[in-house]
Amino acid sequence: MIQFLPIISELAGGWLKGKAEKQAASNKVKVAKAEAEAEVMRVAARHEAGWEKIMAQGSQDSCTRQIRLQLDADKLTIRAEDLDMSSEAKETIDCDYSNESMEIGFNAKYLSDVLQNIDGDEVSFEFSSPNKAGIVKPTQSDESEEMLMLVMTVMLNSYS
Repeated sequence: MIQFLPIISELAGGWLKGKAEKQAASNKVKVAKAEAEAEVMRVAARHEAGWEKIMAQGSQDSCTRQIRLQLDADKLTIRAEDLDMSSEAKETIDCDYSNESMEIGFNAKYLSDVLQNIDGDEVSFEFSSPNKAGIVKPTQSDESEEMLMLVMTVMLNSYS
């Protein structure tokens, strides 16, 4: 039984990778990794105190630590809002994106963790739609290593 685990793991990983890449290929954005990581952390940190206060009251956004990524032509806006506290944090960075505008939500902590674990100067996000998981990977990597991370989205109230 133990002998089959590596084979099953390899097959499942290959199947998942193929499915994820097939689904995610329609919307791709490239952004400077350090800048994206810093802005995600900055936006999340601005709301940390508010989130902690709201968490005690049981607000949904405090549990997800939701941030929104608004993709527009060559522009990525990272935003977090706290409707209960009437506050908002918003940062805009340059990116390489030319598809239709799209807004997608993530847990700030999970997205920050993914960005911290990617080596290189530039990172690529691939999405098929705002309510499906996204793929994050470095734009350049060693030939001996292939990295691919799957990040689940959080539901935004603006989905149609």
